[in-house]
Order: sequence, then C-alpha cells, then structure tokens
Amino acid sequence: MAPEKTMGPEETMGPEETKHHVWHLDIARHGDGEAIGRLFGAVPPASLRELTIWGSPLFPRYFEDTLDRQDDPAAPGVFVLRRNAGVEGAISVRSINGELVLDTLNVEPAPRTQFQGIRLMVAAIKAKLQAGPHDSVVSDVFAGRVALENFHRSIGGVWQGEKGWWTRSLDDTSGGLEGKVSGLAEADSQHERWGFSSIRVQTSSGDYTVGRLPGPYFRVTDPVAVHDQQLIRILASLDPVRGLLQTGPAESPGLEWTRVALLGRFKANTDTILEALKQYIVPASATDFKIMSSPEPHKGM
Repeated sequence: MAPEKTMGPEETMGPEETKHHVWHLDIARHGDGEAIGRLFGAVPPASLRELTIWGSPLFPRYFEDTLDRQDDPAAPGVFVLRRNAGVEGAISVRSINGELVLDTLNVEPAPRTQFQGIRLMVAAIKAKLQAGPHDSVVSDVFAGRVALENFHRSIGGVWQGEKGWWTRSLDDTSGGLEGKVSGLAEADSQHERWGFSSIRVQTSSGDYTVGRLPGPYFRVTDPVAVHDQQLIRILASLDPVRGLLQTGPAESPGLEWTRVALLGRFKANTDTILEALKQYIVPASATDFKIMSSPEPHKGM
C-alpha cells in the first residue's frame, strides 16, 4: 500500500475564513467509499496510481463490500474528517506485529490549513490504541517529498531505510508449468466487481499470494518470488499481457527489473509522536483527539 500525502505545518486561515468551516472526526461508514477512493487515489504519483488498489474506479464498491469486515484486528481502520454531509479527509491505519502502520492520509486544502489532518492522525492513532498497546508508529514516504520527510523527523520519526517498487515483463513461457494456482474463479469474480483481486500460487520453491492490480501488473511482496522461474512462467501463462510488480528491498532484483518508485520508512515511539503532534494543533476544540460517536458505530472501531 501507499504512504500518506498531506501532513505537516501549514498556515492557518483568519477568523472570517474559518467561521463557517466546522469539521468533526468520525469512523468511516457506508456511503463514504466514493470520497475515500478520491482522497486515497490522489496520494500516489499519477504514474503509480494503477499500481495501487486506489487506482481502480471500482474501489468505492470494494470499500462498501468490506467495511463490515474491519472487526478483524489485522484489517485497516479507516477514519474520516466530515464537514456537513461531506468527507474532506481520510486516514487508514493498520496494526501489524505490535506497530501501528499509517497506510494513507489525505485531507482537502481547506481543513488542511486548519491542521485538521493532524487532528485526524492523532484521533486515529488513539482509537487504534484502545484495542491494545502499540509501542511505535511507522509510515512510508515516497522519495523526493522532502517537506513530508522533514515533518516525520520533527515528530520523532527515525529513518529506517528504503524499499523499492520494481517492475518487469513476463516473457518467460519456456519449460513446463509446474505448480498450482488456487482461487482463480473467486479472483475473477472479485476482479470484475472491484477491479483488482488476488490468487494463490504454489511452486516447489514457495507459496505466494499474488495480487492482480488495476493496472496491467501482478504484484508480489515475497523477495523469494522474484527469483522463482516456475512462478514467472505460471503468471505469464495466466495473463501474458501483465507485467510483475515487486514491492520490497531497495536493491534491484536483477537486470530485467526497472525501479518505478522508492520509499523511505520512518518509525517513531507512539508516546513521542503523540506529544510532538500537539505543536501543530491550534486551538483545541470540542472534537480534539476524539472520534465522534453515533447511534450506529462501525464494527471493530
């Protein structure tokens, strides 16, 4: 998945500009899919959008279909910033191995100038902490976004290293197709409905979950997969038009691979980041650091 886009210190608007702007923090609900898809889809560079699920025009349908599954602790929690009936900001946060991973954050310009993106970030972290302790918060930033990198450092983020997105064509169809593909029929149905899907491929070298992206690529995350020629041949036979995207180490997997993106990872102590974020919030309001309640709370939040 992609990193957050719009965070950091911005100038505040004057009183006359802000008095009609009232935002509140909320959990994502049915009907929010269109707005969340628009916000998250704007995070990656345009050239990379089709390499994410947010690049699918059917993402809102996926969001609505899977919203009630988020009672799974491993599922991302999605929180939004509302004004009147509209969604003007959204964040996705996951819990992985005791860490909170900030998948994606994007906020419209008007609330961003009022530091509402920071409020949303803090509220999402605190909401996830209610489910259990998390010692650290991690986030990925696309290379070249210097202001965002500096922002993460200013709130206690420590540089953890880089990871790359690499692509190659699938032109190796020689040899036998030794292996097993599972879940293809279900994946075909999902792809028709959502614009992306995943299958399971087993070879003598490994057992892989392979994504089929909105763009013309399969996706793997296991570093072993890039060297598994049985896997390469199976994927080429399934869809010779698709290429292969590997997200993982920054080092090149081989001469046939082209790097399309580089991301840096930051990690911060949870208490440190929450304390540091206070410097960007002015002044406190009734919705400060809280997720608004409602008669029908979303499951798992």
